Amino acid sequence: NTSALKLELQEIRHAINPGAPANLLKEIAEKDWFKEELLLTDRRKDRMEDREVALRYIAFQKNNYTEYKPPIGDFLDISMTEIYEIPRIRQLAIIDDLKGIFNLIQQIFRKNAFSRGLIDESRAYGHNNIIFELLTYAISILTVEKRKILLERKEKFKGLVKVNFSNKPDRFWDSDS
Repeated sequence: NTSALKLELQEIRHAINPGAPANLLKEIAEKDWFKEELLLTDRRKDRMEDREVALRYIAFQKNNYTEYKPPIGDFLDISMTEIYEIPRIRQLAIIDDLKGIFNLIQQIFRKNAFSRGLIDESRAYGHNNIIFELLTYAISILTVEKRKILLERKEKFKGLVKVNFSNKPDRFWDSDS
């Protein structure tokens, strides 16, 4: 670290996990379909938040959500190291599935899919990891057939998502637990 800025946790993970983990997250973060859906500022991307978002997806794919124990930083640290164990063919499958999930989410929600703007259109919101994790994980465990049904019933699904999240307290949105 040659700057005066304190390193973010993802920057540290990236530095101590060179090779496959860092390369996989970079590969995902550079995909156009990934960049377009995340509402991250250039500064947040410079601090590798886009790579952390990709890691969050992988972490919950590699480890069932029931295995998650706070804090999220520790969970992501372990998951970053576990990427070394993922064969390249499986990495490509993860990327392909994430692309399909992003495509489906874009077809359902159009814009603001990973922000509070999904629920509250009264102002602009940035990326929200909680919504990202919930939507991507939930869709990832659906079969291809169930994903088709979800798309057919997208208006009902959007309504259910809106109702579920509309009355959450502000601390819900700021918490990674």
